[in-house]
Amino acid sequence: MRKEIIHHLITIADDEDDWVREESRDALYYLAQNYANLSEITKQLDLRSFASDLMKPLVYKQSKRNEQQQQQELKCQILSCLLRDRENDTLRMQIIEAGIVDSLFHVYTTRVLAQITQPYINVFYQLTVNTSDEVLSLISEKKPYHSLFWLLDLKDDGTQGIYFAILSIYNFLLSGISKKDDTNPHPHFDDLQTCDGVDKLFSLFKRDDIQINTKNLTAICIGLLFKAKEIVNQQMRCEVVSYLKLLISDFDEWIRNASELALCYMLQNSVNYSEIENLIDLNQISEDLKRPSEGDEEQQQFIQQQQDGDCTLLIVMLNTKKDNIEFSKSIISSGIVDSLLFIFETRDITLITVPVVQIFNQLTKVNDEINQLLYERKNPYPQLFKLLSPNSSDVLIKFSINSIFNIIVTGDVTSQHQEQHPHFQDVKQCDGIECLYSLFKRANIYKLTKDSAAICFGNLFKAKEIPNDTIRSEIISHLKINREEIEKDGFKLPE
Repeated sequence: MRKEIIHHLITIADDEDDWVREESRDALYYLAQNYANLSEITKQLDLRSFASDLMKPLVYKQSKRNEQQQQQELKCQILSCLLRDRENDTLRMQIIEAGIVDSLFHVYTTRVLAQITQPYINVFYQLTVNTSDEVLSLISEKKPYHSLFWLLDLKDDGTQGIYFAILSIYNFLLSGISKKDDTNPHPHFDDLQTCDGVDKLFSLFKRDDIQINTKNLTAICIGLLFKAKEIVNQQMRCEVVSYLKLLISDFDEWIRNASELALCYMLQNSVNYSEIENLIDLNQISEDLKRPSEGDEEQQQFIQQQQDGDCTLLIVMLNTKKDNIEFSKSIISSGIVDSLLFIFETRDITLITVPVVQIFNQLTKVNDEINQLLYERKNPYPQLFKLLSPNSSDVLIKFSINSIFNIIVTGDVTSQHQEQHPHFQDVKQCDGIECLYSLFKRANIYKLTKDSAAICFGNLFKAKEIPNDTIRSEIISHLKINREEIEKDGFKLPE
């Protein structure tokens, strides 16, 4: 029965009726979730025979050529369907070992572009997504860039053929970057240069006839490719950096995250970093952050995305070049910190987004000089303690307590050893002591958040008695347990 059902589904997967065609492919997709069914499907598709068919040139006669191409497209579509949303390295390895990848590369480099339709490209893309580094490494050995860059001259006609090609390039570029936090150039850069890949990517980016998704992804690919490497072409550097800067505020979350990552890698090079630093108008960002969240839902979302994008861009800049003290000072003097504190103070806690709080936290990580400036010029404690509300998300609380922690520690290290903490009165004045204890006692919070609250409490009561016996006992007991936990393997904390 299995054999007959699968054979019939494969037969009607190319039916003239749209509903029959789509439903039969979905049925094959669901059947393939069982190993025995999947084995029967791949057996009937005859992967090695299919690889051999792809290597053959299309016949001259139009009717025969259409039939030949239609059969090839059908098998590509079925394979794409089997791979879709599925982490199945076994199937991917079978397809590679059968020679289908080599045959697809042959199709890309020998046929005229009009004959390379979307199914031929999508099936390769499906091999590169939801897969392991091992599979991507195996395909990388076949030098995929040369073949994929042939496809960038396709028309972007809405069938997504060129988009799947650039998605595949993106997946390989991303897989080539080390998981370690290194600052080395992209290891694939030279491979792309041998097939004129940099210029081809920029030419695609500049085309007027491509869909916005294709343009977005092409800019992201250029950003990844120039990891820790100067974009020598000034026009390319200016246009791509400017475009990625815009994408950080995009409505699509995937685009926002991917463009942020691309910028992070690009900015590892000092020339690229200077390019975007020159493009940033800190005074304008300060004004943007002052805009209230008002209007209809769409307008509010636009304002939020703009503000979040501005903050994310600054986070990337600060995180990439941690010793850029002057840039941090410029952020403070531009009024951005005032705008952030105004948001913390006036906006409903449920409408305060993570990037707006994270950028403030990022500033407190720079050094003691910046924290001292923040404290002396802005005294941010009242606004930061407001963010520790029980209505705040765990992530907001994490960044807020970390900011408080960093500023309190700076106050400690910049005062004399036996002196009381210089920030104590300011914290007490805004009920910060009670707020810290309340956070410390709160159930269902991260251990690190609880620890940070206790350490902040301990630092604030430097050379000062904790008057409440219960609070004193609980805080000291918690800090003592933490110290014993740290020192249990022989490590000794300084007295």
